[in-house]
Amino acid sequence: MLYFQFVFAAITLILIAGALLGRMNFIAWMLFVPLWLTFSYTIGAFSIWCPDGWLAKMGLIDYSGGFVIHLSSGVAGFTAAYWVGPRATRDRERFPPNNILLMLAGRGYCGWGGQASTAETLTWLALMHR
Repeated sequence: MLYFQFVFAAITLILIAGALLGRMNFIAWMLFVPLWLTFSYTIGAFSIWCPDGWLAKMGLIDYSGGFVIHLSSGVAGFTAAYWVGPRATRDRERFPPNNILLMLAGRGYCGWGGQASTAETLTWLALMHR
């Protein structure tokens, strides 16, 4: 179980790193990682994944790490990218955004990949209840 927790903590940090790549220097990243893991990730993971956690006791079901991994890394990456500022100009000069095919593939994934109501009856009931 401990390996499971470490792997998902690392995956969550990798998702945040994608938002901050080219914006933050390495020393700032090394300060950010333990602080974020301590004050954000562990609180969310314990409260949802632990049977004694307060959100788990309220009946929250976390399908595929949607809350602990994806929501926490998305909010942290978006917030940190907003506060840190734009990427360095040298990064934009070397790698301009120019791949239309990947953009269309991502749009297609967002359009067709979000079919949560077709996954399973329990999932559909959990999403559509109230």
